[in-house]
Amino acid sequence: MGRRGFWGWMLGVAVTITTLWAPVAGPAAAAPPAELRALMDRTARHLLEQGATDPWSVVALRAAGCDPGPQARGSMGQELPGLTPGGATTDYALAVLAILAAGGDPRRWGREETDLVGTLRDAQRPDGKFGDTVDGRGEELVNAHIWAVIALAAAGDGPADPEGAREWLLGRQLPDGGWAYAVGLTRSDPDLTGMALLALRALGVPASHRTVERAVTYLRRTQLPDGGFAGWGADPNAESAAMALMGLVAAGRNPLAGGWPGPDPLKALLAYRLEGGAFAHVADGPADPIATRQALLALADCYYGTPFFTRLAADRWQNPFRDVPPEHWAAPAVADLARQGVVKGYPDGTCRPDEALTRAEFVSLVVRACRPAAQTLAAARHFADVPVTHWAAPAVYTARELGLVRGLSEDLFGPDEPVTGAQVVTVLLRAAGASGGSEAGRPWWAGFVELARERGWLYPGFDPEGRASRAECAWALAQATAR
Repeated sequence: MGRRGFWGWMLGVAVTITTLWAPVAGPAAAAPPAELRALMDRTARHLLEQGATDPWSVVALRAAGCDPGPQARGSMGQELPGLTPGGATTDYALAVLAILAAGGDPRRWGREETDLVGTLRDAQRPDGKFGDTVDGRGEELVNAHIWAVIALAAAGDGPADPEGAREWLLGRQLPDGGWAYAVGLTRSDPDLTGMALLALRALGVPASHRTVERAVTYLRRTQLPDGGFAGWGADPNAESAAMALMGLVAAGRNPLAGGWPGPDPLKALLAYRLEGGAFAHVADGPADPIATRQALLALADCYYGTPFFTRLAADRWQNPFRDVPPEHWAAPAVADLARQGVVKGYPDGTCRPDEALTRAEFVSLVVRACRPAAQTLAAARHFADVPVTHWAAPAVYTARELGLVRGLSEDLFGPDEPVTGAQVVTVLLRAAGASGGSEAGRPWWAGFVELARERGWLYPGFDPEGRASRAECAWALAQATAR
């Protein structure tokens, strides 16, 4: 469900939150594991120390929140291999991703200011498939279609015929739930299935879609006892583990957020890590540059909880808050919501990402995202603690008229009370038309939290009864509206 569809639900569903707004005290939710951030940084340093300026290294570094460096930026602004007239679609897709990662503009690339994004869009055929080459020739390569879709999403664009692109990819799913490298092959591959899940996310296919669920089931069925994967008919390897892991994050099954029921694929990927930060292709093997790049991409997707191409897209707009650096785990979500005018920050130029969000601030966030017409304050029944002169009064009374909030009682709203993790995901789920239900003997929020976990909406360190920070609320909102 895209943003328009999500907020259509938000406006159309009356949310009863009398119990939801009950005061709950608790510690602030923990930050994502510092260990994973440290591992990512060491792998990034390894790539930089090796002078890696190839396109995939540049993409991996930027996706991990690191600066690829001036040499990489310079190389991405010059001639790139494979970019010949009528060349392979995958080469053009990688070029778009790498130029974005280097901070360039793929619509005006090189001395002749070539529009690589337009060239990629023009590769789409009448049946919805992106051709194997950018002049539209070739009907066989599934990965050509996938990477064209991903690159266009990173560029903030999309296929000229998005419905055709979506239906073509959905139609290539094999009976076992996976995808193969090319049309006509009958054996699914976990690498291609992970790639397909990335593309489905880019095309707006929700995590609850049956195609996604079948793909996730395929990956669980083909997962090895140690949590890893073996693609392309080869031995278990880091690249297969990385690509499957990236697909799981895109499908809302981030193991770092508790969204995966099987053996931990993140742990399996880290088993290929060498002491200096590089990754081996196979167990006990030497450092391998391809494995290292793909592993860094996968680690970053787990850490940030979003597919790498969404972070490249958000990177196109500078984060306006000085206290949310690129390496912050919620930076892409905060930057994207700031660009939309949903997250506004403070007059001193900060976002204060680790501070708890109050009920008034949370309601204001939701109303800014919905953009409904403001209610007339004079006609509203006022909460005693939200007079018409209160800064959040327009948002609070608009939200109440829309059925989104009811307050602690008829007379009190509690604008300065902290919003909890369970409250945040419950509002987002109800806004999306979902219901978590309730059972005797369990907390009121248990069903909602379970459903949010399935959808990958639980931020790392999620605590249902703990106060939700500004960064955590932004991250959850970004996850929900991306579906």
